[in-house]
Amino acid sequence: MTSETSNTNSDGAMAMAMADETVDSSGNGTSESVASNDGTVGQRLPAFGVDDRPILCILEEEQTYASATMKSVATKKRQRCRMFRVVRSRGKAMASGGFGVTVVSGLSGNEQGEDGEDDDDDDDNGSEKQGAMVVPSDEVTEKTKTNTTNTTVRSAEYLFIEEVLFLHEKGLLGALLPSSLLASEEEGGGTADANTNGISGATPLTTSQLYQLLPSMGISLSVYRVYSHLRSQDFRVLRHDPDRYDILCQQQQDQEERRKRQIERQKQQQVQQEKTSGDSDPLPPLRNPRRQSLRLRRRIRESIQNAPPPAIPDPNGSGSGALALCWDAYTPNSNFGKTHPGLPDFYVTATYFNVPTVRFSDLKALVRDKCNGIPLKVATVSDSGTVVMFGVTDYGIPPLEKKSTSSK
Repeated sequence: MTSETSNTNSDGAMAMAMADETVDSSGNGTSESVASNDGTVGQRLPAFGVDDRPILCILEEEQTYASATMKSVATKKRQRCRMFRVVRSRGKAMASGGFGVTVVSGLSGNEQGEDGEDDDDDDDNGSEKQGAMVVPSDEVTEKTKTNTTNTTVRSAEYLFIEEVLFLHEKGLLGALLPSSLLASEEEGGGTADANTNGISGATPLTTSQLYQLLPSMGISLSVYRVYSHLRSQDFRVLRHDPDRYDILCQQQQDQEERRKRQIERQKQQQVQQEKTSGDSDPLPPLRNPRRQSLRLRRRIRESIQNAPPPAIPDPNGSGSGALALCWDAYTPNSNFGKTHPGLPDFYVTATYFNVPTVRFSDLKALVRDKCNGIPLKVATVSDSGTVVMFGVTDYGIPPLEKKSTSSK
């Protein structure tokens, strides 16, 4: 097994990555110390107010969301993973970047999303992306729909903590903390006098406060550095879920079958148009394949929503110190969609740079047993925050053969 160094990105010390925002007497940020991509630290730039950022989200209290396909499992996992609910989204920052996940509640036994209805998807054709991912207004991005059986369906966009922090550092997102959670969180800057888009009692969160939320939401600083490293290079990154691979394979098979049926249907239509008699049998409807496609998309959406927080193996070897997959990564030029992403271009696992926690046998087992033929990259994080990516292959070392020369 060989390894290849892919890219090195030095973003400065981890402590320097936490921005220190100055707040004036009115509660509005005046300036913010940020670390730029080239490693320059301490540069003073004008801070963005809550109204200046195209995306606004609020940290929600722990809730349970029933799922249409895996109610008990999804409910338990949803309680472990606190997320930020998007209350405003302008432009295409979320949809084009593959951020966020749609959480749907109130599904009935006969699933929503028949032909012609919005299934809260982010199709590349743009017909549903604007409705599901981007709402060009200041209203709360929570949609309500009632079907003929009087079942109310609500959907809203949610972001993980790593997505919120990354977009906040880019100046694209403002994060709010509701008043009900102020007592349980640590002391935070900012006051309720700041503009909070009409949400009463909500307090804007600074960059340093978002960094402080990482451990309480299951993400270590080193894991976030890996996520930020990949996102800065325009990779689409999803939390890894071991059950998602089988769903993606089923979705690929379903798409191939639908493509074949569509070609066959077009051929039959051409034959019928050439016939003069109208006694030919009508073509069968394609509603069942459509429903199967919607089920698979919802399963992928739930897989993204319920994926556990990525973690680095414990350096002391105690607890769950086994090497595990952290992220599913997609190249920028891939046909990525949040409910039809396709198989990942590569998996990412993370470890510390100076701690010998990764053994050769662990990498070999991870490649052969967990990757299913998908390339693996190992992200190493140093104490200074430098992230180095190594590509791992299982091709082995070619043998050296000596050619015998015969003298004539």
